Amino acid sequence: MDKKLIFFDIDSTIISYKNEEHIPEKTVSAIEQLKKNGHTIAIATGRSYYMSTNILNMMNIDYAVLHNGAQVVMCNESIYEKRIGKRLTNRMCNEILKTTLCCFAFDGLHIYESNISEESRDYIKKVSGRNDLIKPLWELSNSIFSMNLFGDTTELFNLFKTIKSISVSDDLCDITSAGISKGKGIRRLTRLLNMDMKDVISVGDGINDLDMPKASGVTIAVGNACKEFKAVADIVTEDIDEGGILNVFKRLKLI
Repeated sequence: MDKKLIFFDIDSTIISYKNEEHIPEKTVSAIEQLKKNGHTIAIATGRSYYMSTNILNMMNIDYAVLHNGAQVVMCNESIYEKRIGKRLTNRMCNEILKTTLCCFAFDGLHIYESNISEESRDYIKKVSGRNDLIKPLWELSNSIFSMNLFGDTTELFNLFKTIKSISVSDDLCDITSAGISKGKGIRRLTRLLNMDMKDVISVGDGINDLDMPKASGVTIAVGNACKEFKAVADIVTEDIDEGGILNVFKRLKLI
């Protein structure tokens, strides 16, 4: 059996938000069995490094495509980066600070915020394990990997033609440098690991996963995925809380 390189999204693919945030036991079991059988596990997420380390450490995963492809990490080392430059970042921040939009910006060292709730602040501290991670947006002076904006950004981002905007949901917009995507990040990491694309499997659920099929031999949509991702996936499995991830890899005879 050819060994596979398997990429998992985090939110709503590994982590379930049904009732309360948790990782289904059958998902943990599936990943452990895949690793035991010699397959390589990686993460492909819109999250930043510090918001992913809890999952990477918990599951002993060494490889990650972060910020929807703007950063690739191997064994805690950043081996690829494409940022939004300082000048454009500064322009964006100046405009955002004039609005009531909720904003998170990520420079790889800190998370810069504007108009976030105390609940969000507490969540970031809990997930990252750091009390010094959050800073006010007006202090940001670096280039950034990505930005998350909550609210209606249509008019605001007509000003910025050199960025890429992905509407993840009705009120969430992920911003990266132009030309960035999870699929491109997956291809980069696949090449660095000397794997063939036919041996790549990607598992996701959302709008920002839509180009995964371009970089994968097989693409799997979990049962709770959005309809757009289900439409492009090769396989649609059950909901993650119904053992969908364990079930699909059993059917593929990889565990």
